[in-house]
Amino acid sequence: MRPLADLSHAELEELYAGPLGHAPVGVHDGSFSASSPGAAPTAAIRVAHTLLFRWPRWGVDLDTLRWWFFDRRCLIAPFTIERGPSRWRDAEVLQLRYDASRLPRAVRRILYDELKPLPDGRVLGLGGAAGERGVGDHFWFALTPRAG
Repeated sequence: MRPLADLSHAELEELYAGPLGHAPVGVHDGSFSASSPGAAPTAAIRVAHTLLFRWPRWGVDLDTLRWWFFDRRCLIAPFTIERGPSRWRDAEVLQLRYDASRLPRAVRRILYDELKPLPDGRVLGLGGAAGERGVGDHFWFALTPRAG
């Protein structure tokens, strides 16, 4: 099984269009996989992606429904999960919504991410902002369950 970061854009799209696996639980380490083709984020957004998702350690705690950065104990950005259609692809996904977060209102309004639990237990994510396909879908990421 190849790491998600090693897959081509076509392979990522094929996985994303496939069946929705079981909702994941537990703490997951995250990794940036690829920029989403067609999306053209501004230079500031590309810098933010690098600072938040390429360089540091980060992940998602799916038990507390929060992201973490640098250290698993640094939990931020609570979210809710809803099963539904992807905003960006023809697929069923888990939608991450940030309405309950204490983040500034302007940030809460634009944040939006999706998770695609795969039948083999891996989790493929599509991260970005609340915008249409090619605008909001900024990057692919992978979540790997943390052992112990």
